Amino acid sequence: MKTNTNRRQTTLSIANSRWLTYTTAATATALGGAMSAEASVVVVNVNQTISANPANGSSFVAAEFPLPAGNDFILNNLRSSSGIGAGGIGMQGGAEFIGKSFASGGSYSNVFAYPSKLALGANIAGGPFAPKAFGTLAFGTYGNPNSKWIQAGEGYIGFKFTDAAGTEYGWIDLSTNGAAAGEALTLKSYAYTTAGEEITAGQAAVPEPGSLALLAAGGAGLLAWRQRRARSAALPG
Repeated sequence: MKTNTNRRQTTLSIANSRWLTYTTAATATALGGAMSAEASVVVVNVNQTISANPANGSSFVAAEFPLPAGNDFILNNLRSSSGIGAGGIGMQGGAEFIGKSFASGGSYSNVFAYPSKLALGANIAGGPFAPKAFGTLAFGTYGNPNSKWIQAGEGYIGFKFTDAAGTEYGWIDLSTNGAAAGEALTLKSYAYTTAGEEITAGQAAVPEPGSLALLAAGGAGLLAWRQRRARSAALPG
């Protein structure tokens, strides 16, 4: 009788080990799929504030952030001694941001571009993209009716650029303290695609649906293994 009990416990132990092996393999495969899916979207966490301070002799500051294939973008802050500020973004290497261009008119006619302030989930590929290298976020409290970043708050700037894979899309998560407070800019993060895909504002890399299903299957296997182990422990020795 004792021999039969030992044989039964050994058999259960082998089954449990196999369950664990299968579950681990399924989970690892699912995670591997998630990692490969994430490779087409690059997210860069920055958390940097661009803020000029005339009191310290700095009335203009700028910071440059790289993109692939010789592209990049520059954020800048200009502040007067009275505290009124302006903010802008420049795109280099042929990159373009989502926004609109308007002619100023008058004797000093020129064309100015104003980046849109996108909400979370906005379609980046839908544009429209402004064919200008520099865009004004805000310029003083009176601003311009086309300025979308005069008020304090957070939003997204959409952009596109070209690399060997074709047209890539990206977003910039930007927060400002408002033109009345100096229009300091805080770049929280930015992201871009690397395989010619489309993304929405704020979208980060996510596992493919097949990988999620496999991960769920792995979790189910792990749960079954734990239940079998619990039943085995409850059997009389």
